[in-house]
Amino acid sequence: MRPSSAGSATAVAFAAVLTLVACAGHEAPGAPPIVGPTKTPPSPTPGPTVSPTATPTPGSGPVAPTPIPPGPTPTGSPLLVGYSYVSFGGATGGWLSTALANAFAYPVQSGFGGTGQTIAIIGAAYPARSDLTSFWSISKIPAATVNFLAFDGGNGSPNKGEIDEATLDAETISGLAPYAVTDVIAMPGLNDQYVAPAIEYAVDQLGASVVSMSFGGCETDDEQSDAAIDGVAEEAAATGVTLVASAGDSGTTCDLGVQTGVQEPASDPYVVGVGGTESLFNVGNNATQQQIDADLQNPAPWNETTSGDSPRGAGGGGISQIWAIPSYQYAPGALSSTQRNVPDIAFPASVLNGPAAVYLNGAWSLIGGTSWSAPQFAAMQAEINQVCGHNRWGLPDLYRVAYQFPAAFVDVTTGEISWPGFSLEYYAGTGYDNASGLGMPLGLEIAIYDGC
Repeated sequence: MRPSSAGSATAVAFAAVLTLVACAGHEAPGAPPIVGPTKTPPSPTPGPTVSPTATPTPGSGPVAPTPIPPGPTPTGSPLLVGYSYVSFGGATGGWLSTALANAFAYPVQSGFGGTGQTIAIIGAAYPARSDLTSFWSISKIPAATVNFLAFDGGNGSPNKGEIDEATLDAETISGLAPYAVTDVIAMPGLNDQYVAPAIEYAVDQLGASVVSMSFGGCETDDEQSDAAIDGVAEEAAATGVTLVASAGDSGTTCDLGVQTGVQEPASDPYVVGVGGTESLFNVGNNATQQQIDADLQNPAPWNETTSGDSPRGAGGGGISQIWAIPSYQYAPGALSSTQRNVPDIAFPASVLNGPAAVYLNGAWSLIGGTSWSAPQFAAMQAEINQVCGHNRWGLPDLYRVAYQFPAAFVDVTTGEISWPGFSLEYYAGTGYDNASGLGMPLGLEIAIYDGC
């Protein structure tokens, strides 16, 4: 498995069973830290009882979804009222949770902060608890319950990229769904052999309703591991658990320009594959909410791959070589009608123009990539589950809602994903495309039309 973990100042290679690839990012100095008290990790809290959900039938071909009447519109007061961004001067800065929650209509802004939900983050390290408490305090976000859990002994010597990734994931999820329980699971490494058992541990032992994975590797490299992940992913989906994975940071290639292809686990038909879009950072300290939303809802795929871009990065997308198209993937505009298309959706992932503001090692850092996009949706799905009153395997509903109510997505219609040295390009267009999937989902609308 070649994880696309965000966090390093440049693209970095880690050593595991295979070469691991880090998602691009860069750091900038920020405000002085305000360190809150260190919490003692509480015992894992099991998630709510799940309701069985139908699974797809890969290979049967996509079928048009049956429309379902919308549910009532959730109402409630916004739970996130903090800052929208951290500015370092000029057009340099990073986005905070409140900006995302408002721009993409997260249910947290209608009073649903993930209560009763358990979101598991699978990786190879833990964030510093002092960084988490400072992030919540400075950002004016309610302090969340975050547990640190070792799988198979954990990782005794995580590297910087793994710690950066864990910090990005934990701050994104706890910042967007502050009333959910967030379980940070550290495997001994981001090796293929640990992924399927770690998913099973998160679902069966921790009661996770959503599992977030900010890593991936070329799906054709280890099809035995792919099959193991598929087996546990299918079982999880059958009990209403949503698995989410980054679609990758190297455009039409699956390993920073080594070969064309898509990444597993994002390509698995039981996993939500999340691609990237380009956010902007043209806002000033007096920006209106409309201006902030416009910057985040920029309808272009993430593709920072020109000769002047350093580090380079682009949202992953393409056609699976090993998985047949599942029945739920009714997506006119998809490049293949027989094979699984990636990604399913996209969220902001820019590294150079409007990344995430992450509190790391006692200071603000700027980190981007689809490692940021995946936990954004994991938090949203947990809140949709809360609105529904039970866990939902959210993947088929995304396609049904897009078919029935396309205004529930910010359509990504201009631009492309590519990679230097490769002629293959995937272009964005109206509706589904292999550069951005269905587009950027709006949480409250997805919850209303979820059919729960």
